[in-house]
Parts: sequence; structure tokens; C-alpha cells
Amino acid sequence: MQKFSFKNILLFVLILMPAISQGGMVKWYDDKGVAHYSDHLPPSTSRKAREEINDQGLTVKKVRAAKTPEELAQERALKTRERLFRQQRKKQETKDRVLLRTFQTEKELLSSLNSLVKTIDGRIANIQTSIHRAERKIIDDQRTAARYEKQGKAVPGVLSREIIALEKTIENSEKAIQRQATKRQKLNDKYGKEHKRFLQLKARERVFKARSNVDTGAEVHKNTFKCANVDVCKQAWAFAKNYLADVAIKHKLANPQVKSDIVLTTAKPTNDKTFSVLISREFFKKNGGRLLIIAECTKIRPGKRLCAQSKVRKIKQGLKVYLKKQLR
Repeated sequence: MQKFSFKNILLFVLILMPAISQGGMVKWYDDKGVAHYSDHLPPSTSRKAREEINDQGLTVKKVRAAKTPEELAQERALKTRERLFRQQRKKQETKDRVLLRTFQTEKELLSSLNSLVKTIDGRIANIQTSIHRAERKIIDDQRTAARYEKQGKAVPGVLSREIIALEKTIENSEKAIQRQATKRQKLNDKYGKEHKRFLQLKARERVFKARSNVDTGAEVHKNTFKCANVDVCKQAWAFAKNYLADVAIKHKLANPQVKSDIVLTTAKPTNDKTFSVLISREFFKKNGGRLLIIAECTKIRPGKRLCAQSKVRKIKQGLKVYLKKQLR
């Protein structure tokens, strides 16, 4: 028995239908999703998706449905958000480059901050000295004015004006101290943010170097725990701290420490017989994020052999198992 394909059936239907002056048909769907064939498109469906079919029953053109005003508005809003995000990211990358070029180490950054703060504190101390000097002078002038009054004499105008001027000087000096204190606070806030960002960038550098020196791409994938959302990542990060603390105790590694809010690590290896463990985290808006564990050894051959041992591999592979168990 001969079998007919869908294309043959459609062609047979088209042959039975009246000939079309332009040679072809239009396939479109109504609001209920029912397909319709006609030699012209009804005006009411001009904005709907459709297909143009030739005499052989083949689709020669597909026309997408016109977007609604709401869809167009959403599309514009999305493009605006993406543009702003790219601008902010580019701006942040520029700031990061400047920060890393300005300071090579954390010590340099903190030293720069301390130097600027000391300068401001020196200005405040000088102003306070001037205030104390003015206050002592006012006391002396007030005593002199009291003696004039006790003798029933008028206080000289020069003396009165000097007291008023000194009081004004003290008032202005106190405002100057407040301005310097505000400047110092802004400086601390600015450097506080830069310090935090500097630690993040340096931590990422360390993670990247450790990953490129030891782990292959396949190993990195095996030792990565992916989060369904940001909340899960935050819970996983808390459990990861416990995991690393247990590892440090079991293998006699230096106490874990948080170098930034994205990297948790033990101390760097000091010789070929020691290693360190790093756990880093990355958050993403769409799919939550991931946690990655890396082992770091010295770069020379004995160190690399150490990081390739089964005990180190078990530490890295164990994080994913541990987190899945804790988050069930």
C-alpha cells in the first residue's frame, strides 16, 4: 500500500482548491490557534504570524507576528538596562585597572591611607592649638574687662572688639575641624571600598593562577558546585567555610581565613611538602552562581606532584558531595 507524506497530502489539497491569480496561498492562525488557508490575508490578521506557500505546497516565506506595544516597551527597557550594565561594567573595569596599577600590595594601599589620615589629623591638631591659644587670650581679656567694670570704667572698645573677634575665630576654627573630620571620614569610606575591591581582585588573581598552574578545565568542572539561585549559593558558602575548616584540621593546614567576600583560603604553601586550599564563589543573576575549590602547591615539580596526589583530589571532589548533602 502506498504511503503519503504530509507534503503530498498538502499538495493534493492545494491542487483541489481554486487557482490563485498570483500563484500561492497564505497560512495563518486565528486566536484559537486553528490554521487557515486563503488566497489573501484578512485585515484583522495582518499583525499575526503567517506563512506564504507556493503552488508546490512549499513555504517560501515566514512572517513573524508584529510585537504588541507592551512587548516593544519591554524590549526597549531591556536594551536600556543592558546598555547601562555595559557602561557600569566598563567604568568598573577602568577603576580596577587604575587601582591595581596604583597599589601593588595591600600594605601599600593601607600605608597610603594612613599617610593621608595623618596629614588631616595634623591639620586638626594645629587648629585645636589655635583654639586653645584664642581661649586663653579671651580669658585674659575678660579678666581685664572685669577690672574696668569693677573700677566703674567703660570697657575699651578695642578690648570688646578683640573678644568678639576671638570668639568668631574659635567658632570658625571649630567649623574647620568639623570639615576636616568629614573629609577624613570620606577618605576612610573611599579607601575602605578600594581596600575591599583590591582584596577581591587579588584573590581572583590568586584563584586564576592556582587554577591555571594545577587544574585542567575538566578538573575545574568536576570540582565546581553550581547553585540554583543566589540564596542557595549563600547557604553553600556558609557550609563551605565549615568544610574548609575540617580539611585544615585533618591535614594540618594553616587556619582558614577569608581574604575577601569571594575567596576563602588557607595559608599559601611555604615548601614542596605543603599545599593550600582555596574556595571561591561567583554570583550570577540568572542561574545563581557557583563555588569552585582549588588546591595550590609550589610551581616546581615536587609541588605539582603533591597537588596531583589522591588525597588532594579527594579534598577537591569532596566539596561538591559535602554541599549536596548539607543542602538536601
